[in-house]
Amino acid sequence: DYSSMNANELSSLAMKAMLAGNMDEYHRLNAALKLKQTSDHLKPKAPTPEQPSGARAGASAGGAGQRVEVIEEVDSAGRMRTMVSSVAQSSALAKGKKRLTHEEGKSYYADDAVSLEQLLRREKVEGVQDYDANYAGYIVRKGKRFKELHEDEDESYALGRYESREKVADPRKKAHKERQRLVRDKQRLQKKSADCSFCMESDKFAGRLDCLISQSFKVYLCFQSFSQASFDPHLFIAPIPHVGSVTNLDEDVYDELRNYQKCLVRYFDARNQAPIFIETVRFFVSPEKAMMGGGPHTIVEVVAVPADRLQEAKTYFSKAFGESGSEWSQNKKIVPTSGKTGVRGRIPKNFPYVHVDFSLTEGLGHVIEDTEEFPRNFARDVLLGMLEMTSMDKPFVDKKSFYAAVKAFKEGFQPFDWTAALK
Repeated sequence: DYSSMNANELSSLAMKAMLAGNMDEYHRLNAALKLKQTSDHLKPKAPTPEQPSGARAGASAGGAGQRVEVIEEVDSAGRMRTMVSSVAQSSALAKGKKRLTHEEGKSYYADDAVSLEQLLRREKVEGVQDYDANYAGYIVRKGKRFKELHEDEDESYALGRYESREKVADPRKKAHKERQRLVRDKQRLQKKSADCSFCMESDKFAGRLDCLISQSFKVYLCFQSFSQASFDPHLFIAPIPHVGSVTNLDEDVYDELRNYQKCLVRYFDARNQAPIFIETVRFFVSPEKAMMGGGPHTIVEVVAVPADRLQEAKTYFSKAFGESGSEWSQNKKIVPTSGKTGVRGRIPKNFPYVHVDFSLTEGLGHVIEDTEEFPRNFARDVLLGMLEMTSMDKPFVDKKSFYAAVKAFKEGFQPFDWTAALK
């Protein structure tokens, strides 16, 4: 009976069933989890006094059966909402009030009584305003009515031009807009997760379940889909969290990804083959959008080549990276990588790049400078050229042979699967 369990308990049991290979039980638990989450969302919840206004339901929690949007305690910049609200204070005079001047003893700002310690704390939490952007926005809003200060005029009388418009908003209107924005962010996150075919919570991931080889707590190993497979085998390793690159992974997620790479090296070594791990990161989104599930979901593709051709593959990629991009590149065209850190130790975060690791012996990285012109399947095409194949050559004639290959790989990989210890 699953009705007495909460969502966390159901999720934990579903994970155990998946790791044990009991897919029937996994699907039953998953269905019960979705039903539980839906019923929880439909229950009206009255906000408690301990909850900050930003963490309460964005919609009215009134009538029974009315949908309630539950807002996370962390905002889109990764900050605790309670911490942000504790330092929030309007530093400019509210609209509708007479604007005070220095001649009357006060400036435009209403934070004269705030201590330096409080200002420093506020700056650490809220960050520093982009005053140039604020001033540009002021000019755009004024349009033809904008008047530039005369050289003899004191800029201290026009500091409001550099202040964020949010600072002068009415507190009640500002709180209402903030609640609406939180609800939109929550809905956008749910939509992004639903649209990503690599996110396991997405409905689109259902098509990959038959290709799933193994799953740990934060990473999974999967066969490429029938339409995307260019080699036999053609796999990928993906983090379960929606992250845009290996360089941005948390340490524990990266450790699990490395464990899968080590297992694949042993598996292919027993078959006189060597795996090549390929990651292509063509662009990034802002940290705020990434927190909301925006941007691509990174994967590390896995392609096996004969062990005696591994050195040849290094030569091909070294030549391809050297010829890629402009002659006047600002970055080194070839970035050698090695050791446990791999690309994380050589290419900074939020840089677009291609990284190719040759059976965990050494790797080559390449910083992408022109993300618009750089081919999406650059690394795949290099390997196809080395193996004297084209993108039109398909490794499987039909889906029957494809799923037979998936089943054979899954059975052969089980003795090398590190997650067996978790069971």
